[in-house]
Amino acid sequence: MAQIFDNIEQRFTDGLKGYLSTNGVTRVDFCVGYFNLRGWNLILNEIDALTGDFVEEQSSPTPVHRTCRLLIGMHQPHEELTRWLYSKEDHTPDNNFVRQQKLKIAADFRRQLQIGLPTKQDEWTLRRLSAQMKDGKVCVKLYVRHPLHAKLYIAHNPNNYPHPVYALMGSSNLTYSGLTGQGEYVDMLISEMIPEVGKQGLADFIDVFCDEGFFTPDETSRILEAGAKWGMRPKIHVQELAPSGGVEVGVKHNAVSVDHLESMIDEDIEMLKGTDTIPTGLPGTSFFLNMPFAPARKMIEAGLPVATASDYNPGSTPSGDMKFVVSLACIKMRLLPAEAINAATINTAAAMDLSKDYGSIAKGKIANFFITEPIPSIDFIPYSYTTPIIARTFLMGQEIK
Repeated sequence: MAQIFDNIEQRFTDGLKGYLSTNGVTRVDFCVGYFNLRGWNLILNEIDALTGDFVEEQSSPTPVHRTCRLLIGMHQPHEELTRWLYSKEDHTPDNNFVRQQKLKIAADFRRQLQIGLPTKQDEWTLRRLSAQMKDGKVCVKLYVRHPLHAKLYIAHNPNNYPHPVYALMGSSNLTYSGLTGQGEYVDMLISEMIPEVGKQGLADFIDVFCDEGFFTPDETSRILEAGAKWGMRPKIHVQELAPSGGVEVGVKHNAVSVDHLESMIDEDIEMLKGTDTIPTGLPGTSFFLNMPFAPARKMIEAGLPVATASDYNPGSTPSGDMKFVVSLACIKMRLLPAEAINAATINTAAAMDLSKDYGSIAKGKIANFFITEPIPSIDFIPYSYTTPIIARTFLMGQEIK
């Protein structure tokens, strides 16, 4: 049966060690993008405990005894080799060129392994790896033709018919952060994804799910700091599942809004006082998932400007009906009708930093509004939560037929 190691509730390290320690497993093959000594140290003893087996390899005319074969696909070759690899010329390298390139690659890889070795443990692991390679137990190969970011771990158990092979696939490289947590993904977000989004100008805001079981406050801070370098302003997902420090992170990074807040505590309300961060409740989520509602009444009584939104998505709120959101704000969050309407209009515009142009009917603002059917008062809007009330709709001053 398939297992999921999410590095949150179930650690990938535990799963990998479990496979390596399974009775009958003789050898392993790993194909990863990145590798470091601290990652290797986590499984070094399990590798040494394997008996090994004979395998056929293209470089040898006879079977070779191996315990672990490790293919690393994201090692960057030096400039001379890169130019040769991508040359359009049809030529075969001579033996001297091949020997020189192998020496350069080995030297580069050794330097990579030795970067930042602050402890005796790291140096000891380097010696152990060197001994394993010299003994032929471990074979490390670098794939340099083009980037190969696979993450595949295979354990061979030849006597376990009909399942002689166990495989783990996922998002974990053979690095310490990859095997023990989601820091590797955060690193990729910061070093690759966010800069690319920034270069292309694809985002004005940056969101992080800072909550129990997801991104930690420290990880959230790192991501928000990376986004800020590209002008992305924080609007973050916090305190849905538990008091998790998300509001504090949002305030620290001057978030435009902090959203969800179903598990908000009194200390969070105090933190928001005197800031420009708008607390945003999502009552549709609470309704659909049958969970507590954000304490909007408490926030208003504390002087905070509360916004509401639909959280329209297929997983937790498959509805974008803002009229229903206004009704829930009154019925479940204990807002008065006028407060609920303000929360869904002018305060929501402020939660997107758009209140200068949107959110209310005023001279100089964008003319987005609707005209209702005849109703007795605005209180009727949340009260009649399933009754259609819109007669005419205008966007940018033009009626939408």
